[in-house]
Amino acid sequence: MANRYAIPVTIGNINGNLIPSGDDTYDIGSATAAWQDLFLEGDVHLSDATTIAITAAAHDTAGPALIISAGDTTAGTTNNIAGGALTIQGGQGKGSGAGGDIIFQTANAGSSGSVINALATALTLSDDLSATFAGAVTVTGDLAGDGETTISTSSNDLHLKPAADIIALGNAGGRIRLVSDSGDNPADAIGISWQEDENNEAMTLYYNGSTNALILKSQNVDPIMTFPRVAGTVIAHTGVMLGADAANNHLDDATHGSGSTTMYIGNETITTSSDSRVKEDITDTAIDAVSLLDKMRIVDFTWNDVNDTSAYGKNYRGKYVGMVAQETIQHAPWIINDQGGGKDCPQCSIGRECNEHLPWHVEYHHLVPTLVKAIQELNKEISILRGAG
Repeated sequence: MANRYAIPVTIGNINGNLIPSGDDTYDIGSATAAWQDLFLEGDVHLSDATTIAITAAAHDTAGPALIISAGDTTAGTTNNIAGGALTIQGGQGKGSGAGGDIIFQTANAGSSGSVINALATALTLSDDLSATFAGAVTVTGDLAGDGETTISTSSNDLHLKPAADIIALGNAGGRIRLVSDSGDNPADAIGISWQEDENNEAMTLYYNGSTNALILKSQNVDPIMTFPRVAGTVIAHTGVMLGADAANNHLDDATHGSGSTTMYIGNETITTSSDSRVKEDITDTAIDAVSLLDKMRIVDFTWNDVNDTSAYGKNYRGKYVGMVAQETIQHAPWIINDQGGGKDCPQCSIGRECNEHLPWHVEYHHLVPTLVKAIQELNKEISILRGAG
């Protein structure tokens, strides 16, 4: 085979190796005289080839397709036979040398013209088992992973743009659903829904762009709470239960339950219980109520509360009649809330600014029994005077 020449006849069986006389010197066929089909059984080893390609088509013809296929089984009477696997491997490195990437390139359509469009990398499979997609990834079936799966970007935002909702399924059957303008939610709505299963919506929190508010709803009640885009504002449409899931703990603009649980803001009650079951050492009072009331100074005043920012709050109402907590505590300490030990604070005790305690409260409702006792004492004196007359 020292000289290249055409063989006009068919070569018969070759009972040995077909080896050229020189390495990396001769071709099998040419661009204008190509062999048609090549049938091989075994491996194909390319010692230094860098490209396997189909010859370019004519300038007015679309390029031919190339199919790389693993082996098929043959149709016949035997059932359930698997096809062969197709494995694409990058080159192996050694030591700290990285293995070669597997790179997929395509040539995207350009503007009208006769210039060949440039190739660009669409997908790179790297030696660290990562896959880098240069463009959009379209998944028509399930996308599943074993172990912990992380989807991240190196710098920009991560955008998920499904045609419908995004659903995350839990192993126990529960699910989280990212809602996008679906169901009975108003237009422009997007949010997150917690579901027991695909048919039962437990709770949905969504943002409504039409009303500019964050809304919490359940399957049976819409909405439960609204968070308007106003700082510090929350609307509880069905009320709030404090401390327990019980009607007696329901705060609402309608009645609930058969009674009212004692509620607190800090250490001060909203509702006052007088039940004997929460009292000890009950005896008839020996207090001289009339004399006690005579010791209390009643003053006129206006409020200067920096926290009263409402245009029609207590600062707006003008003159008040009331007591001064620092004076009243000397005579009736049980009606003064000193906000956690303020009576022992030298600054609070004389009405000066203090960073450790809040302003004191006179809990006037606790003075009512003393007023009743004073009326009883006065009635007793009136009865005596009437009897003397």
